[in-house]
Amino acid sequence: RPEAYPLLDVIAENLKLEPPDVALFVAGHTDSDGNDEPNMTLGLARAHAVASALVVRGIYQASIYRVSFGEFMPIVPNNGPKNKARNRRVEFLFGAKPEALDKASERKAVRRCFSSGGVPQKRSH
Repeated sequence: RPEAYPLLDVIAENLKLEPPDVALFVAGHTDSDGNDEPNMTLGLARAHAVASALVVRGIYQASIYRVSFGEFMPIVPNNGPKNKARNRRVEFLFGAKPEALDKASERKAVRRCFSSGGVPQKRSH
């Protein structure tokens, strides 16, 4: 969305100052409407849109990992339009290597869909 462009500009400029081994995980989330698989796909599409916007701003694509948590990590209950809107979001996670996401997912026992640029999609349950 155009209202996110200034934030993406700030994130991109700050990422350019980081060491080259820093990995950015762009995590897409959805509300609970619909079925699990379409929500996982939608979350990944959200993450991909944001990652693509960062690539356009000069961030190296290989260091950006796209992740979908679908509806499985709400920040508020999905009990009304305002809360559902808050759960439809993209979050940024930073790490020195991709394995950091595996550890974070294990601690929260979540289901996720994972993809990065040209890397084949990996599913974890």
